[in-house]
Amino acid sequence: EWRTTGIVPGSRKITAFDADGGLETDFLDKVAASVPGDQPVILICRSGNRSGKAARLLSAQLGFQHVYNVEGGIQQWLEERRPVTACPAC
Repeated sequence: EWRTTGIVPGSRKITAFDADGGLETDFLDKVAASVPGDQPVILICRSGNRSGKAARLLSAQLGFQHVYNVEGGIQQWLEERRPVTACPAC
């Protein structure tokens, strides 16, 4: 998806779910290693469904207090003509 849509400038690419919809085994570890628990986390996917599930996981399993999901995902983001950048190494 990132190759076709681009990514939100300044974002970090961490895959939460595999192609079959299963949780990537290292997702929570990667987020925990990348973001201090007291910092806000904003998640985005294609339509907002998977990132919504991931947001709930971060709150429930890692205790993150400030987790946000971009409703409508990157599709809505693009419809609103918000900025994206090419995805390096995608």
